[in-house]
Amino acid sequence: MRTRYVILEKIAFTLLTLSAVADASYITWEKHPNFRENVTEFVKMSSDLNYATATIDGSTMMPLAFN
Repeated sequence: MRTRYVILEKIAFTLLTLSAVADASYITWEKHPNFRENVTEFVKMSSDLNYATATIDGSTMMPLAFN
């Protein structure tokens, strides 16, 4: 692929990603306009999930297969 097409592809992907982030942010703001409350709730849910899925060795990654 030519260099200019690679650069064009990277620019297009960046614009697509930024558009998705903007859309998700707007939908979140529409549901709950208080941004600080949303972030606090998300962090709390994330930390609760980490404690729920913690393993013996301290890793929070879920195993792909159970033996």
